[in-house]
Amino acid sequence: MYAFCRYVDDVADETPNRDDAKKELLQVRRELAGQAKPRSMVSLFLEVAHRRGIEIQAADYLIQAVLSDLGTVRFKDDAQLLRYCYGVAGTVGLMMCGVLGVRSQEAKHFAIDLGVGMQLTNICRDIREDARRNRCYVPHSRLKAQGIRQDDVITRACDPAKLAVVTDELLALAERYYQSADRG
Repeated sequence: MYAFCRYVDDVADETPNRDDAKKELLQVRRELAGQAKPRSMVSLFLEVAHRRGIEIQAADYLIQAVLSDLGTVRFKDDAQLLRYCYGVAGTVGLMMCGVLGVRSQEAKHFAIDLGVGMQLTNICRDIREDARRNRCYVPHSRLKAQGIRQDDVITRACDPAKLAVVTDELLALAERYYQSADRG
């Protein structure tokens, strides 16, 4: 499962041509859906998924979310950010439930929260790296409150102290998701 998730992420981040990355990710989706013969990576993932009860829909949603990384990324508010975090990390929490043999529906919510918290933390850690890829995951609404534009984050033309305030707010949000995961 890790190799599959790593592959999906690397296709989006490391493929030089966005069209090639999109083509590859769409092909993986077709293979997951049984619309094309699965190549070895997908075949191995499907084997583990069937054996461990991993929801294929979660893997498909992961790919859908990663596809959104292929263009310019700008989120307007927390709702968009949290949908993205669910797509790229909450889904991994769901798939890990299968790997670990967790069957409780209630427990799955806590696994999703752990994934969301981890993704929020990753976003805060990777602001500069993401900016080099023309991605700003920090919501416009939060930046605006500090007088920062998303394009200023991309060009590194914003006041680092003001950006740190926003980052601290996002880390506090991540902490709420970690606390939920801990309760689980």
